[in-house]
Amino acid sequence: MKIAAYLIGSLLVIVGILYGAMALGVPQIWLVVIGLITTGIAITSVAGKVVQTRKTEASGGESTTETETVVQ
Repeated sequence: MKIAAYLIGSLLVIVGILYGAMALGVPQIWLVVIGLITTGIAITSVAGKVVQTRKTEASGGESTTETETVVQ
């Protein structure tokens, strides 16, 4: 459910950026480039969230990050 909300939010951001660029008179080819780049960023972010969620679920809800204590 969190991933769906993240995808919807990302879609709204992408549409808003493209609409604003279109209103400013940006050429159509640059709108396509902006759309592809922002879509790629959104997909990469969602994939990172999915991997992070699966790691957390696999470890029983505990953090998978290990920390080291340095004693001097």
